[in-house]
Order: sequence, then structure tokens, then C-alpha cells
Amino acid sequence: MRKDNILFFAKIFSVCFLLLIAQDAAYSQVGNVTDFLPLKTGNIWVYHCSAFNITPPCLCSRYYKIKLISTTVINGKTYYQVQTSIITLTCYGSCGSGLLPLDSLLRVDSMSGKVLRYAPGAGCFNTPDEILLDSLKARLNDTIRYRCQPPVQWNTYKCTDTNNVNIFGSSRQSRTFGVTGFEGGWGRRYVKGIGLTNANGYSLVCVDNTTLLGCVLDGVVYGDTSFIVGIKQISSEVPDKFSLSQNYPNPFNPSTTIEFDIPASCVASLTIYDVTGRRVESLVNELVPPGRYRVLWNAENYSSGVYFYKLSADDFSVTKRMVLIK
Repeated sequence: MRKDNILFFAKIFSVCFLLLIAQDAAYSQVGNVTDFLPLKTGNIWVYHCSAFNITPPCLCSRYYKIKLISTTVINGKTYYQVQTSIITLTCYGSCGSGLLPLDSLLRVDSMSGKVLRYAPGAGCFNTPDEILLDSLKARLNDTIRYRCQPPVQWNTYKCTDTNNVNIFGSSRQSRTFGVTGFEGGWGRRYVKGIGLTNANGYSLVCVDNTTLLGCVLDGVVYGDTSFIVGIKQISSEVPDKFSLSQNYPNPFNPSTTIEFDIPASCVASLTIYDVTGRRVESLVNELVPPGRYRVLWNAENYSSGVYFYKLSADDFSVTKRMVLIK
């Protein structure tokens, strides 16, 4: 009898051990959780948002360009500065409600997988200067607690899906989060190696959906980024020399086109400055093969005045003047 008991418990132990190994193996496939939101200076994501409702009227179509322009260290933690450009085709209502906070400081904690926004004094007791946005290490059906400030002590949402998804021609791991209710809700999906790919929100007055069109990550282009990122090769014929054309139209409101020639592969940058010499936007900063290129700059978020655009590539550098009139 004693021998039978020993064998029985040995089998139970073996089964539990194998289950633990299988579970660890399954979650080890997630790898580095920060890959679900690859934060690196220069990375760009381009989204389109559409919103619709009949009563009350809600109709919106917008494009968003979200770019990481710099880093800053606060309390020993590195945050990425988010810069957002918006092109509105038409809008009566709201759009982009499920996107991450625009023009904010973000970081992903590599240990916990938490996506955090810097917000002094607005966080919870364990992160008083940070607001929890998502938890990329969450498992299916895990509940995430957030927004612990009074009068609401805790709000919660769930990880609702961890299946692989097909995006830009490959199958990748994903994490989907959301909350649903009678009066409203929202959802966000992250894809490993890409970032935030879908966001949606709904209420009694409007339903909006935001979809990733394309992105530029570590210099690699995925999908279609031409609408806002703007760089488009218009000729593969190798030019004789570097050149920068005058923008057109000029004066302009709110968008203008800039063309330039690259005779040999190099890292090229096209940067916009205001009249004081302050950099206001970087349109191009990447490895560019030989050819002629066209870039669209949308200045919807900038005030009227004189601006300068500068092309730098290898030892070549030239600056030209343009005028925004609203």
C-alpha cells in the first residue's frame, strides 16, 4: 500500500511538473514584452480613423502620424516623447479615442510589461507619477486594474485575445485589451514587432475605429506610410548630384510638397525649422537609396509664418525658405 501511494504521488508530481514546463514554454514564446510596443527614436506609425453614427450625427475621417522624436530621463526612467500630426478630412464628432495619449511621454517597463505615461501626481500609490495604459505581459483573461484616483478607486479591463494575427504579410503574436459596457467601451490591439495596430471606442453617440496603415520601425518600412510620412520615390533614375527643389505651392496652406535628389545610398534627413531656428518637425531621417523623392508636409498644427526646410545627406547640406499663410 505504501509503495502504491508513493507511485501515485510520483505520478501526480510528474504531471504537475510537465504542466508547469508546458506553461513556461508557452509564455516564454512571448519573448521580450517590449517588442509589442517597440519604442525607439525615429519610429513612426500611421493610422486612419473613421467614426460614424446617425443620431446624433457623428462622421469623422482622420489620419494620424505618431512619431517618437526624442528621449528624456526622469527619476532614472527613460521616456519617449510622442509627436503627433493629424490630417482631418472631415469630422463631426470624435475619432481616435482608443489611441495612446498623443503628444505625451511614454515608456514600457521591461520587467512588468506595463505601458506607462508620465503624469506627475496623477498615478496610483505604486506609480504616483505614472498612469498605467496597458500591461503587455498579461495573459488571456487577466484583469488589469487602472485609474485608482478618487472618486473611482479602481477601474478594470481584460486581456481578451492572445492569438496570432496576419499583418504586413506575416503571422505575429498579439495582445488585445478592452472593456465593454452599456454606455461605452474601448479596445486596443498590439502586435509583436509592430506596436499598436488597432484601437476602437464606442459610446451612445459615436463609434470610431482606428487602423494601422503602415509604420517605419528602425528604418524598415511596413505597409503604406505615404499619406502622412510623405516620402515617396518618384523616379529610380540615378541623379547626377544632390539637389533640393523649391517647395510647391509656396506660399501654402496647410500642405506643401518638397522634392529632392539622392545620387547614392546614404542616410538623408529633411528637417523643418521655424524662423527662430527651432526644429519643428523631422520629415525624413533614414537610409535612402538613389533616386528622386517627394515629401508632403502638412502644417495644419502650425501657425502662419516663415519656415525653413533643410536637406542633409553625406557632406551635402542646403536650406530653403517657405511661407505658411492661414
